[in-house]
Amino acid sequence: LGSGSSMYGTLVSGEMPKNGIQYGSDEGPTNNDMMLTNNLIRLLTDRYHLTEMKERTQQREKALTRLQELTNQWVEERLNQMDLATSKTILMTFGSFKLGVHNSESDMDTLCIGPSSINNLDFFKHFYESLKQHPEVTDLSQAPDAFVPIIKFRLYSVPIDLLYLSINIEVIPEEFDILNEDNLRTL
Repeated sequence: LGSGSSMYGTLVSGEMPKNGIQYGSDEGPTNNDMMLTNNLIRLLTDRYHLTEMKERTQQREKALTRLQELTNQWVEERLNQMDLATSKTILMTFGSFKLGVHNSESDMDTLCIGPSSINNLDFFKHFYESLKQHPEVTDLSQAPDAFVPIIKFRLYSVPIDLLYLSINIEVIPEEFDILNEDNLRTL
């Protein structure tokens, strides 16, 4: 290695730290840095399957879009049966998928936020039953009495863990922001 270089990159000051580890640089990556990064990505992808291929990411997006359709259709039907104004649902992902640290077999932790007229009991009884009617849904199970009630299934082969939250609003507005402090008070 040349002066000011190490296996960790080129040093700005030209001096190797006493512990031998270079933590950063104001310069861009060297060709060697790029090669090492590409080798690491290949290793994580090909050997350990710790990153996700583009096709699997597209499957996840397709599954989330379909789940949004299914929850909205079901809520609309339930509210029509109760002669109430129609509303929509909001889906929010969390956990490893949201953080971007998932692999190709990781489940998608998803929260379905619905109007106050649809409570947990209704959701876990009736929405669960409606999922049985869709051939793209497989491996369906639920734990409605768990500390955190959950419906588990695969949608287009994507594993999903679905939770439900009923908020104290009859009709969820189109531009509803659950993270807005005023809206958090409705929980």
